[in-house]
Formats: sequence, C-alpha cells, structure tokens
Amino acid sequence: MTADGATADSAAAQLAQEIKRLRKAADLSQPELAGMIGYTRQYVSMAERAGKNVPSQELIKALDKALAANGALIALRQNAKVEQAALRQDMTAMERPTGPVASPTVDAGSATTMSSGNSARVERNPVNRRSFLAVGGAAAFGTALSSQTRVLQALEIVTSGHADTLGVAIDCLNELISHYSEKLSVAPLAETYGDLLNVRSYAGGLLDRPGTSAPQRSDLTFAAGRLSNLLAVATSYMGDHESALVWCVDAERRGDESGSRDIAGWAALTRATMAYYQGRTSRSVELVVQGQAVAPMGTVARAKLAAHEMRARAMLGDTEGMTHAKRRATNAIADLPTNVATTGAFSIALAEDPPYTATSLLLLNRFQEAASATRSVINAAYPTSTHNRNRQSSSYARTLLILGLAEAGLGHIDEAAVAGRTALDSSGLVWPTLVLAGKLDQALIRGHKDAAEVVGYHDLYLDMTDRASSELRHHCSHLAPKEKE
Repeated sequence: MTADGATADSAAAQLAQEIKRLRKAADLSQPELAGMIGYTRQYVSMAERAGKNVPSQELIKALDKALAANGALIALRQNAKVEQAALRQDMTAMERPTGPVASPTVDAGSATTMSSGNSARVERNPVNRRSFLAVGGAAAFGTALSSQTRVLQALEIVTSGHADTLGVAIDCLNELISHYSEKLSVAPLAETYGDLLNVRSYAGGLLDRPGTSAPQRSDLTFAAGRLSNLLAVATSYMGDHESALVWCVDAERRGDESGSRDIAGWAALTRATMAYYQGRTSRSVELVVQGQAVAPMGTVARAKLAAHEMRARAMLGDTEGMTHAKRRATNAIADLPTNVATTGAFSIALAEDPPYTATSLLLLNRFQEAASATRSVINAAYPTSTHNRNRQSSSYARTLLILGLAEAGLGHIDEAAVAGRTALDSSGLVWPTLVLAGKLDQALIRGHKDAAEVVGYHDLYLDMTDRASSELRHHCSHLAPKEKE
C-alpha cells in the first residue's frame, strides 16, 4: 500500500512510477517538466504520487507528449480509471445495507461537514475565522503612527536645506510610488500600509505649504492621488472596506484637481472589485461602467475596467454583455503603449485574452476553456523558466485558485486541491484571495468531502485563515489602552 492509499502493483501506482522514471531518464527536474507542459511543479509532483484519484486526462496527455511516451502513459491512465471504477463498485456493494434502515434527515447547511475527526474544526464560525479582515486597517494604522518610519526620516533629510525642496520631494515621491506599486502585492500588508500612510501624510503636508507654484502643486496633487490609490488597494486587501472607500474618494478628488482622470479610473476599479468580492455584482457593474466613462483610452485603468466588467457580467449570467465588455477590453489593450507596466498595482497582465477571461469562462461553467485560459495566463505572466517575482504575488495566488475552481468543475479533485494548496502557500494572503479560497473549499467539499486531498486542503484553508486572524490580533493588542497602576 502506498502512502496515499494505492496498492504498489495497481495501475495508478504503475502510472506514477512510469512518469517519474521517464522524467528522470530525460534528466528533467519537476519544475523543468512543469514548465514544458504549462503546469506548476505541484501538478508533476502529484502525478508522480499514486493516490485515490487519477490525474486528469489533459495532464497525462501533456506528460505523455513531453516525455515521448508514445501513448504509454495514456494507456496506464485508462487502466487506472478502470481499476478505480471497479473499486468504487466494490465499496458501494460493501456499504449497501442488507435490511431496512431509517433514512436520516440531512440538513443542507451541514454539507460542509467533514470527517468526524475534523468536525470540531469545521464548526468554527466562518465569520470568526475571517475576523482579521475587520481589524486589519486598525492594526496597520496603529503600527504606522507608533513611530516615525525610516522612509519618512530619509525624506526629511534629503529635502532639508535644498534650494528646490519641492522638486526633490516630488522626485522622491514618484520613485516611492513606483516602489510601493511593486511591493504591495508581495510584502506584508501592515508594514506596507504603515509606510504608505506616512508618505501620504508627508505629501499632504507639502500641499499645505504656501507659495507652491502651480506646476509643483499639480505634481504633488498627482502624487497624493496615486498614494491614495495604493492605500485604497492596501486597505481593501485587508478587508477594511470603509477605509478603502475613503481613500478612493480622496484619489478621485486628487485626480480631478490634477487633471489626471487615470487616478479616478483606478479608484473606480478598486470600488468595483470590492463590490464584486462582496457579492454585490450589479453594483460592481455600475461602478465599472462609471469608471470607463472617466478613465481615458490608452490607459491601463481603462483596459482593466473593461476587463472587470466582462467578469462581473459573466457572474450575472449576462453572456451578451460579457461579450461586448470583452471586445471593449481587447480594443483598450490594443491602444496601450508598448512600454505598459506588466507588474505592480498599476499594471496589466498581457496574454492572448484580456485579464479575467478565465474567470468569466468559469462563471459560465465553461470549465475546460477556463482551465486552458488560466494556464495560458500562468505561462505568460508567471513563467517558471525565469526568476519571476510575480509568483510571490497575491494575484498569482488568485490565478491558481481560478485554475483550482475550473479543475473542480471538471471533477479533477487532486489537481484542484494542488492548485489551492499552492495558492495558500504564497507569501501573502489578502482578503480577495481568501474569498476565492473559501469558494474552492466549498466546491471541493460539496461532492468530495471524504477525499484525502480535499480534507488536506480544507485543513490548510482553516489554518491559514486562523493564522492571519491571530497575526492581526497580535498587532491590535498593542493598541489596547493600558490600565493605570
């Protein structure tokens, strides 16, 4: 018996052993083979382990071709599926009662209950598990204001005594905006938020200085708006939607004052994204349509807004509206400059289709197309062949979860769980990521609650949400007023 429950001489075990043998014969590592077939390393690792669930036909076909197995792996998989079907029939026969029994009443709300050993953990209140979302903004706010940050000290030193204080400050602010745009999705949120808050406060102080020239005031207002954009994203990632809305309002105002409608477009996208993940899809569509009326063509904000409208309309089942939005997104992407940013908060991932195409297909239950589209995005935006910092980002984690949901829709439970575990193992978990992780958890439990891979993912999901909650409760403990001695 293997560690995952397959007998050593079963077809599933033979399939796993043959994949591993062929890979080693080709002198390939798991990451190298994964890059060749357009999957992540975890998929190759899973295929080389014999378990209760057989790898998907698409994965085995890709491996068979890459390893020049000439159909041998496909044949072994077919044998494994036959064995699997026979085993399930035997198990059903063994479990069938021989006499009349009372039919238990099943509560639909208990569909997420796992095995008895995990029941105590499953009964945790999901609101409590995600309580960190409500306290994230307060925790980071206290951290930010507790002491002057090093970046603020640096700003004050390099601008003091300089003839062109505002000019130097504007250059520094623009450099920091670029830096935090890249850092936001890969660094600890509380740390990034604290620095952003201090820098935004510093920019506001410069705006209040008398005698600022009109061009300098415009540049400072633009920088303040960009920083408010980043703060809106950061607080939305924390689940602190009230603070995010305040920063969105400020960004819109700064965009209007500086004549940069692009800033208002990004604020509209943040609002629309929050509404989407909150389940207020109709409101999300309204916000994204308003944003497209503001954001100019030729900007990333305009393209991302159209792409978001596509997935929001797909969520509503509006296939025609989704198609029109996809066309607008395609046209907006075609209008982008060649040097468009492809990493960071103000970026767009360029692939064969507009962003969120895979999500839109998933929402329309076109699971095979969604899985293929997601792999195309992973290959284009998160390649394994190079040192890619994007693979540490929260957007990569969400892309993996979309792939997991598509695989779950296809009935590929092992692949779905692998994608989910890889996403939850990423460097930073944020509110939208955990929303998707919860949806994958529900999808897996719905029909496969006793499968080992599903139980493993479910436990990891609970652990990660609890860990995030504990970390932010620790930050908040420093904000509590101390009793007088």
